[in-house]
Amino acid sequence: METNNTNSDFRIVTASAKDMNWISTMTKLQKWNPGLKDAVAFHLVDPNGFFIGLLNDKPMCCISAVKYPNTTYGYIGCYIVEENYRGKGYGLRIFKHAMDYLTGCYIGLDAVISQQKNYEKSGFQFAHAVRRYIGIIQRKSQICKNIRYAKDISMDKIVEYDARHSFCQRTHFLASWIHVGTDQCLVYIEDDGTIRGLGGIRLAVDGYRVGPLFAETPEIAENLLYALCPSESDTKVDFDVPEPNSDGICLAERLNLQHIEESRRMYTGARTKLPLPNIFAFACTELG
Repeated sequence: METNNTNSDFRIVTASAKDMNWISTMTKLQKWNPGLKDAVAFHLVDPNGFFIGLLNDKPMCCISAVKYPNTTYGYIGCYIVEENYRGKGYGLRIFKHAMDYLTGCYIGLDAVISQQKNYEKSGFQFAHAVRRYIGIIQRKSQICKNIRYAKDISMDKIVEYDARHSFCQRTHFLASWIHVGTDQCLVYIEDDGTIRGLGGIRLAVDGYRVGPLFAETPEIAENLLYALCPSESDTKVDFDVPEPNSDGICLAERLNLQHIEESRRMYTGARTKLPLPNIFAFACTELG
């Protein structure tokens, strides 16, 4: 751990790759259902953007403040304080540390509903709700012929397509996600080479997590979703749908998935809106 802030008993350090295991354990304890390879994949995107709070040299809180390389976009996640230390100011201190790290960036995060007003005090504005759905996707043996493995498609084309659904080009993130973080990442591509959909799936603590799921039509989204799921059996999945995407919500409900929780997507300041009707699931709540 590299120390960035100290005092007599509480200090904040930059998490090393090894320290990410502790952060991953914290997310499991919160029942956030992290992907099994999230710690490695996340750290590769911004090795300096993960922080742990130590009290008397014992880790007791954490946060991520990932700054997408070569951009002015950042994202806050993994914000956890052990229950015994809540309400004592440690969480606020590590949050301010993360915000300082992202100085000059346009910043996003996913907030639990009860904390929305607190984030508003720090300059965040509500954008829209995000619904998490969970359930079983029935096995489907026949897969659409237009679906290909992402690793077989030009990375430049994937980066360009992904950038239409984010606030920046996420080259480092996509390389990490395709080759490390996901168990399978697929694209829907027309015969002329035009990408019209992108999806990923990763094994998690409980079942699989789907994300991203970008598609230009609900039919493409559904085809990608079926193709992502392992073909040998029915698959338990969860994914996070932006509430304004009514087609995404209809898809989840038609597949008999259960709406289990809701968060608030928030950003600092105003910026061009994302094409939410084409975002059927965000990549992950930790990195946006």
